Parts: sequence; structure tokens; C-alpha cells
Amino acid sequence: MLYILLHCSPILFSDASALVGDNHDYLFVVVRGLDGRLYLNQGYLDSRFVG
Repeated sequence: MLYILLHCSPILFSDASALVGDNHDYLFVVVRGLDGRLYLNQGYLDSRFVG
């Protein structure tokens, strides 16, 4: 099962995140920066993100 959380603000930023895995413990986060580029980060909830 995939859970998706969305937050959108057309002026400042927009971001999205999804929890995946058997225990829903792996997170993907996508953020649109102020420069207009998309940035992706991922990692387990109980450890450091990989970049």
C-alpha cells in the first residue's frame, strides 16, 4: 500500500512525500525549490536519508 501526502503553495513551494514498504517505513520526498528545480530525497524513517 502506498500513502501519499501532498502540500501545495503556488507562491513559495510545493512538496510531496510517499511512505512505501511492508511496514510503511521508507520515505520518498520530492520538493520544488525556489529555483524551480525538483529535488528528491529518500530513506528509512529511523535512519539518515541517502540524498
